[in-house]
Amino acid sequence: MKYIKYYNDLMENDRYADILSENNNPLIAGFLYSKLSFIENNCIEVEYSIEADKISDNVMISDVIKILGILIDNAIEEIKQSHYTHKCMEIKVQGDGKLKLEVGNVCKYIENEEVINFFCKESPNKEDKELALYCVKEIVKKWEGKIHIENRNKMGENWFYIIIELCANKRL
Repeated sequence: MKYIKYYNDLMENDRYADILSENNNPLIAGFLYSKLSFIENNCIEVEYSIEADKISDNVMISDVIKILGILIDNAIEEIKQSHYTHKCMEIKVQGDGKLKLEVGNVCKYIENEEVINFFCKESPNKEDKELALYCVKEIVKKWEGKIHIENRNKMGENWFYIIIELCANKRL
């Protein structure tokens, strides 16, 4: 009986509880729930959309969590280091044949040449976050996926998005 009351209180009072109550993959949902709480504690606004119920391969789930962790951590770091009017980010996970992961954040405009260097293993002035992006590239390659990069104008500011598409039907 205590657990039912706790669950009901959680669902009523927690902004991110919907992630846990939907038909999302429980590992991805739990991971994102903790990340969203962390983001909120850093005074960053976050918009999110999670539809991750189609993933059943445990290896893919592990890789999805690695990718999301790296992209979210990089976005948080960028937002915290800079003086943006809005401290905001967006996270989307959609799965239907192809799995699409999208993380965007308010950011200075990033030129294509700079983006290419993000995903290279060896480049001048390499930072930890860029080495992590190289790991993302290798995971995406393993799942026969694609990486898309976009600068978008949103709320009068530039937002930088990394969009990952993975072949959810591939088996290793």
